[in-house]
Amino acid sequence: MGILCVDNRRIQRFIHIYRKKRQPTAVLAFPYCEAQLLSRQIPCALQREEYNLGDIFLGVEYVMQQCKETSQDLHEALTVVTAHGICHLLGHRHETEEEWNEMQQKVSYILSEFNRQPPRATHKEKRVGHQTDS
Repeated sequence: MGILCVDNRRIQRFIHIYRKKRQPTAVLAFPYCEAQLLSRQIPCALQREEYNLGDIFLGVEYVMQQCKETSQDLHEALTVVTAHGICHLLGHRHETEEEWNEMQQKVSYILSEFNRQPPRATHKEKRVGHQTDS
C-alpha cells in the first residue's frame, strides 16, 4: 500500500479528474485490484504483488485546515483518515447513512488493531475531511 501526502492543489486536481468534483478532500483511494472492491475483505494473497492494496492520497493541507477549525489533533486526524482510506481500498463506500455506519465500524476496527482510539465524532459532517454534498 502506498500512502502519499499531497497539498490542496494536487488533491483538487486528482478529485477533479477521478470524481468530477472541485473541492479538496482529506483522502482519495485507488485500489490495486478490482476484486477487492467486491469482497470488502483483505485479500488472501497467492503471489507477492497481490499484497498491494493500492494507493491512498492524503490531503494533508486540507486535514490541517480542518484540524485548526475543529481543534482536533493532526496526528489523530491523519491516522483516522488513513484508516478511512484503507476501507475505501477494500471497497467500502459511504453513500448512505447505513454504509457510513458500517464503514465507521471498520475504521474503528482498524484503529483498534493498531492500538489507536476510534474516531470520537459519529456524524458525517463532524468528521475531518468530510463535507456534505449539496
